[in-house]
This record gives sequence, C-alpha cells and structure tokens, in this order.
Amino acid sequence: METIYNPPSKFFIRAYGTIVRQMGDTVGDEVRFNIYIQTSRHPTIMRWVEWGEFLAESFKNRTSDTHLINESLELYNTFKGEVKGE
Repeated sequence: METIYNPPSKFFIRAYGTIVRQMGDTVGDEVRFNIYIQTSRHPTIMRWVEWGEFLAESFKNRTSDTHLINESLELYNTFKGEVKGE
C-alpha cells in the first residue's frame, strides 16, 4: 500500500482498485491516517473513495448476513488482539 501525504485527487493517477494510505495527524505516539481506494475503471478518470464509505456502500445490502458479520467481527477482534469469550 502506497503512503501519501495529501488526499488523492483527480490528478493522482492510479489503476482501478489501488488502495493508498494518506498520513494524518500524530496524536501522542499514534499516527492517524485515512485509506482511499480508486474506484474508476477508466484509465485517466480517477474516482477516489474513502475506505469506510467504500465498505459501507459495498456491504449495505448484506447487513443481515450473520455469517459475514461474524467473520468480520472475528477478523476485527483478532486484529485488535481480543481473546474469544472476553
């Protein structure tokens, strides 16, 4: 994943499906960042979407899919270091 210092614009040309991390503020020891994905199939017209919006739109019709929700929770909790049963 490429790291950039400003939000991507229409002039930041990348392939369809490219994901970039835009550095943000540092709070204490934590560096905050935003993630964007390039969603245009056109090779010269860029459409950058924030990761959260991309996921919300992609899965809005699957919010009742308990398998998807449970798998996502497992991934999230594993990443956060939580133990099953806590």
